[in-house]
Amino acid sequence: MCAARTIRAQRDRLLRCQPLLKDASGDAVADYARAPRLEKLVSDLVHASDSDSLGLEAGSRYLATCLEMAAQSGARLDLNDALPVMPDEQVYHALLAQSFPAPPATQTEAFSRIEAAYHAVKLSQEHHLPLCIHAIDHLARIARAAPHHAPRRHRRGRKAAHSDATGEPQMEEEAIGSMDEARTHLDCACTLASLAVEHIDHAVTAISAFIDPKEVAGIAKMAKKVAIVN
Repeated sequence: MCAARTIRAQRDRLLRCQPLLKDASGDAVADYARAPRLEKLVSDLVHASDSDSLGLEAGSRYLATCLEMAAQSGARLDLNDALPVMPDEQVYHALLAQSFPAPPATQTEAFSRIEAAYHAVKLSQEHHLPLCIHAIDHLARIARAAPHHAPRRHRRGRKAAHSDATGEPQMEEEAIGSMDEARTHLDCACTLASLAVEHIDHAVTAISAFIDPKEVAGIAKMAKKVAIVN
């Protein structure tokens, strides 16, 4: 339940970043005026991802602890040994291709969903978000280096030709490439975080069925106090 609250909060943060990234592109990506918005996006994504006590990192620790406690208590686990050794690009497609009973009928099936959620969170946090952040940070640096003037569509004749001579078209082309990369990795991160939330919700429902209702209520109450939802 702690993992569900934490990861859902950061999933929602990532989803809010998608339209912000789109708005930050506009008609001209290499635009000085867009730099502050891009830098704010970098800050938001780092907050969602990398802090030791916040965000997806905390959520992945909750999930790992859950699996460790299950193993120590003698629960029957059916872990996927292939996922930890797959290249990141293959893990993404493998996670999306997985098929689980909905809802899980056994604790083993529930813990398999917890495992899948763990890998989805780690892939988002350790692969797609760092690449997205790197691309947006590069965009922000391009924007900061862009000439501080009116948008390209308002310039005519010699002024436009002069900007061509300064290399602005090349700057814009480079920025568009980074923007496409940022969008791709942010979309993947959002998909993985949403997948993790779905798996956790199903697992919690199934595992709760094997626990005394009063204990479930106590765990839910504790999760509201303990889980990190910044």
